[in-house]
Amino acid sequence: MICPVCGDEIETVEHMLFTCPRAQVVWKLASVRWEGLRDLQGNLWRWWVAVAQTGTKESGTEHISLTANIMWNIWKARNKVAFEQKRKEAKEIGLKAQQEWQEYEDVRKQEEGYKKTAGGKGKFKPGKEPVLDGVIRINTDAALNARMIRTGKGIVARHWTGEIIRARGVVEQKKGDALMEETLAIRLALQMAREEGWGKIAIFSDCKTATNYINDNNVQDGILATILEDIADMVQVFDYCTISWKPRSLNTASHRLACFASQLVNDVNWVNQFPCWLKEANRLDDRAYTHFVSSPCMIKC
Repeated sequence: MICPVCGDEIETVEHMLFTCPRAQVVWKLASVRWEGLRDLQGNLWRWWVAVAQTGTKESGTEHISLTANIMWNIWKARNKVAFEQKRKEAKEIGLKAQQEWQEYEDVRKQEEGYKKTAGGKGKFKPGKEPVLDGVIRINTDAALNARMIRTGKGIVARHWTGEIIRARGVVEQKKGDALMEETLAIRLALQMAREEGWGKIAIFSDCKTATNYINDNNVQDGILATILEDIADMVQVFDYCTISWKPRSLNTASHRLACFASQLVNDVNWVNQFPCWLKEANRLDDRAYTHFVSSPCMIKC
C-alpha cells in the first residue's frame, strides 16, 4: 500500500512514523528528537527498546511520554488523510502533541489526590501512584459511531503485572454524548469490578473532563449528576479505589475495544482468552505505562 500522506513510498509503520516527509518535519519541530537513534528507525521495535532504556535518566520519563504522544498524533493525522481526506500540517501535528503532553504533565504533577473516609468525608491529601501489588488496573473508553448511530464502550481489566484478565465491550443503539458515554464507561467499570469481587482497583479514563467532574462532583446537568452520585456511592464499596486521567496514547486497548463495540449488535465479554488485536494493544499500553506515573483524582483507602 502506498503511503496516503506522501503518495511516494510503500507505507510501513517505520515509514509512517519516521521517514515520511511530513513525519520528518514533525520530529524536526519537536522538543525531543532522538537523533542518536536514527540508525534504528528501520525497525520500530528496536528503536522503541532503545528509547525505553532512557527512562532511568534525568527527564527520561517525560521524554518518553512526549515521544509516545508525538507518535500517536502522527498516526491520527495519517488516518485523517486516509479515511477523511483531511490533511494537517506538520506544525499543527507537533503543536497538538506538545499540548496534549503538557496537559498530561500538569495532571501528573498536581497534588490533588483525594483521600476519603468510609463515610465519604474527611481531609484530602496528595495522591500517590495508585497501581500497587494487588490492585487491578481497569482502563475505560467510549466511542460514538455516527454512521451506524451506535455508541461503544470498552473496558479492559488488567492484573497488576499487566496481563489482561477481563475485557468487556458494550454497544447501544443511540447517538450518545461523548462526555456522558465516557462517564457511563467509568460506572460500568466499577460495576464490573464489584461483580468480580475485586477489592482494590485503579480505573483510568482518557476523558479529563469526566475525571475532573468525578473529582469535583459539581455538575448542573441532572442526568450526569445522577451518574456521578452512583459512582461516588460505588467507590465506597472497595477497599482501595482510584479514578484517574490517562492520555489517549496510553489507553489504546480500551479505545480500540470501544470502537470495535460501536460496530457490533451485541455486547462482548472476554475472560482469559482475548483477540490478538486486543492483546497487541495491551502490550503497547503496558510498555508505555512502565514510564507513566499517575496522580489520582479520587482515592479511598
